[in-house]
Amino acid sequence: MAQIPATAGQLDIVIEQGATWEYPFTWTSGNSPVDITGYEFKAQIRKKADATPVIITLNTPDEIAITDGPAGIYTITIDADITSDMPDGQYQWDMFVTFPNGKVRKLWVGDVEFIPNITEPSTGP
Repeated sequence: MAQIPATAGQLDIVIEQGATWEYPFTWTSGNSPVDITGYEFKAQIRKKADATPVIITLNTPDEIAITDGPAGIYTITIDADITSDMPDGQYQWDMFVTFPNGKVRKLWVGDVEFIPNITEPSTGP
């Protein structure tokens, strides 16, 4: 699990096409968890920081779930049907949090690499 730094941290990720990608985070201050109950998270993946269109948008509570608010744990999940449609290559991402008081903070920035499939997904009998 990744700890959240005081400023936006660098987190590069690799996602395999056709597979569900899941990544848990724990937000701590020192050695103590931060209660993230009521926080809202949003992340986007783009080809480049200023590129349009947005390739994937991830939001609370759908793709970014607060799995244990008092313990500071949240999880990003990108389903296999989404990763299956992604062309392989290099992308960029970032994530923001909105606090219950309305303040906004950037948490993560980084590169994203989509790794192509070798095995084709099963389409049934």
